[in-house]
Amino acid sequence: AMFDFSRTHAQKSGGFNRYATSELVRCALFLALTIPILMFAGPHAVWVLLLAQAGSYLAAVRLLPTLPRSQREQLNVRALLADRTSVGLLVYFALVGAFGQLPMLALEHTGSEFELAAFGSAMRYYGFALSVVIALNVVLLPKRAGKQETIGPLSLWNQSRSMLLGALALLVAIAVAGYLATPVIDGGRYPDAPLLFLILSSALAPGIVMAPLSNSFLRQRRLFDLIASHLLANAVCAAVALLGPRWGVLSTPTWAAVSLPTAIAAALAYLIVASWRQQRLAAHSQ
Repeated sequence: AMFDFSRTHAQKSGGFNRYATSELVRCALFLALTIPILMFAGPHAVWVLLLAQAGSYLAAVRLLPTLPRSQREQLNVRALLADRTSVGLLVYFALVGAFGQLPMLALEHTGSEFELAAFGSAMRYYGFALSVVIALNVVLLPKRAGKQETIGPLSLWNQSRSMLLGALALLVAIAVAGYLATPVIDGGRYPDAPLLFLILSSALAPGIVMAPLSNSFLRQRRLFDLIASHLLANAVCAAVALLGPRWGVLSTPTWAAVSLPTAIAAALAYLIVASWRQQRLAAHSQ
């Protein structure tokens, strides 16, 4: 929590060099500690690894800007829950967190243990591709802070064109590398894993396009539309993952993978319509 709060403060103040350096140092330190732990800790490896991870977070915090002192001594939970914006943000991020786990949870009920393991193998490397979208949001959110409140999707994408194209190119490179590396890393145990990884990675293409829109909506505190878009995404994801295997055509884990890009595309379509609707209302009111 200390690390994430400090990183958010660095992001808000535009300290992207310290933001990136702290993450690289944390990962390098954790890797350096992990190797001897796995070699010598034996049955105690799990809890020693958790301690090493905590230590790497504490070390990385030292590289980030100091958090400003709070104006209040204690957090007033009652006041927080009474604020509609705070509650809306809690609901929104809860939906975002649940969305990423839905395909795996659905496959647990519809697929076999082997299919779940194959999907888990693809999902494990999906985190590398997901980091592209996370990095894009880290840069875009502060850049949107000083922009005008009401702006159309095309203008948003034009303003961020170079970053969007760079992120898409990086995503393609990671997807191809993962497709080629997965069979080698897994030793060919899960033949479907490379294709599942490609399908999962394809979900991030609409996610990259959606990043400027979702950041703009957050800036405008349009939490109703953000929550509605992710309610739609969760519903579409669950429906495709659970009902798709009944239609046949594709394998059960493939339906679970396909549910992710389908759901993100649905959320993107909702935000595009909501953005254009707001733009028309703003034009009529002037």
